[in-house]
Amino acid sequence: MRAQGGRRWFDLTPEGRRALALWEQARRQDTVQYAEKDTAHRPSKSRMQAWVPLAAQADEERCAGTEPAEIPATFARPSLTYADLEGKRLSDFTAPADLADLERLAGPGPVRWLFAPELGDAPRAVNLFCGCGGWCVGLRKILGANVDMLCIDKSADAVATSRAAGCTAVCADITLLDPEHPVFRYTAILIASPPFPVE
Repeated sequence: MRAQGGRRWFDLTPEGRRALALWEQARRQDTVQYAEKDTAHRPSKSRMQAWVPLAAQADEERCAGTEPAEIPATFARPSLTYADLEGKRLSDFTAPADLADLERLAGPGPVRWLFAPELGDAPRAVNLFCGCGGWCVGLRKILGANVDMLCIDKSADAVATSRAAGCTAVCADITLLDPEHPVFRYTAILIASPPFPVE
């Protein structure tokens, strides 16, 4: 049931709901009365549509200049946790709110890495100090290896070049990464080629 202006019944205040219920009751009684009389005495459809629901009017007056009420915590959808992902696949989560939670849980890593690889999926590799993506491009294009690789480097320019080469790359300081983060739990390969410090 909707009140005037497209507001839903549960959006109304208690006073608004009572007024809407009274308005609905009066409208039903009027309809019965008009049905018993000759149709010539019935008001036109446009006049009936012009009636303003008391509920919406009372609610608008009461709430003028105020923001809509927040949804109580008891009715809000709880956020996903890592425990909610156990035994699940990415395809089990389709709601936009769930996908937003998955992105939050994955951090800068790929969301798909939160879940166990499916049969036939490429092995997962983490490439630390990826630079401009030499390892990533070399393994995929030159050796023809089927690898799902996450490239990580501290240099934003190097990461941009790596992404331009088709790699999944993240700009991050590896000293701040948690090796026990759930994104890394199904990693099969670790590549680390730190740059040589120049003095």
